[in-house]
Amino acid sequence: TNQIGKKFDRNLIRLLFNYEYISENNEVLASDYTAQLRYNYSLGNNSVFSFIQSQKSRALSLDHRNLIGGGYRHNFYKKDENYFDLSVGVFYENELYLKNTDEELMVDNYRLSLSSFFMFTVSKKSFITTSIYYQINTDNIEDTRLFIEPRWYYDFNNIAVYITTQIRHHTTPYIDIKKTDSELLVGLEFNL
Repeated sequence: TNQIGKKFDRNLIRLLFNYEYISENNEVLASDYTAQLRYNYSLGNNSVFSFIQSQKSRALSLDHRNLIGGGYRHNFYKKDENYFDLSVGVFYENELYLKNTDEELMVDNYRLSLSSFFMFTVSKKSFITTSIYYQINTDNIEDTRLFIEPRWYYDFNNIAVYITTQIRHHTTPYIDIKKTDSELLVGLEFNL
C-alpha cells in the first residue's frame, strides 16, 4: 500500500495505491488493486472533496469498479489527535463482473454515500482509527453496501505496526457471491 500527498494552502491532493497478490499451490487466489486520486478543499475543520477510483477484486469476481464522485465532510469533534467526522456525497460507479469464463455482467449506478471517520488515542504511541461507508443505490434504495474498517496502530516513530479488519456487506450482490465477507490484516506502515 502506498499513499503520497501534497498540501498547499487549503488544498490537499492524495494518491493512494494498494495491491494484493496471494497464490497457493500455483493457483492465484488474489491479484487485486485499489487506486484513488483524491482532492480536498479545506473549509476550516470541514472540507469538500472529489475523487476518482479504480478497483479490481478476484474474490468478488470484479474485473473492475470505476468511481467518480464528490461530497462534503464535516468535523463534529476535534481535540488533540482525536476526531469524529461525518461526510455525505454522491458518486457514479461502473462495474464489470466476470460470472464465469464466458459470461460478464456490466453494472452502472449512482450511489449516495454516507461515511464516518474517527480516531481515538489509546496512549502516546497507540491509537485506533475507524472508517465506515454506507452506500445507497439511488435507483433502488434496497441495494446498499456497508464497509467497516477499524485499525489499531502502535507507532515506533517512523514505523507503525497495525492490525485491521475489513468487513463488507452488500444487500443485493449482482452475481452469486456471499453478501458479507471479512478480512484480517497485520502490517507495517512507514512514514517518510
